Amino acid sequence: LPVEHQTEDDFPETTKNEIKQFEQHQNLNRVQDDQALEDEEHYLSETDHLLRQKRAQNWFNGKTDTNSGSAREAFRKAKDQNGIPRSKKPVQQYYVPDKHDPKKNLRQYDYINSYGEKISIRKDIPTKFPDGGHQGPHYNAGPTGGKLKQHHNFPSRRG
Repeated sequence: LPVEHQTEDDFPETTKNEIKQFEQHQNLNRVQDDQALEDEEHYLSETDHLLRQKRAQNWFNGKTDTNSGSAREAFRKAKDQNGIPRSKKPVQQYYVPDKHDPKKNLRQYDYINSYGEKISIRKDIPTKFPDGGHQGPHYNAGPTGGKLKQHHNFPSRRG
């Protein structure tokens, strides 16, 4: 889900503890003067920022694989789960060699998400492994420079 459609219940193990910690913030009980009100507004934005950072960390844990009906839908899900607005254009796009067949190139897109983090999305082609395994077409996504752990699968155009 895009960040604006997520609730605390989407990440209960992380956000409830953080909210409890911030509820103990001393400025929440002082609303007598203007400074306290400004501090409270700062508290809310700081809490929101920390919760969004924690959600971003959860997205990169490899447990966010998705299945889609088309390549376009899979690409949208990869952008949504990594905090990239759908309308945002890539900072750059280029080809990287496929690690299973270096003669084939894979298209990779680099973005900067809404939190200032560098994110890469790579379109992988279907692969048959020597041990008999098979992996269909998908997008890999994750932090730029690291292993792209997310898989956003879509059906092959060739049945």
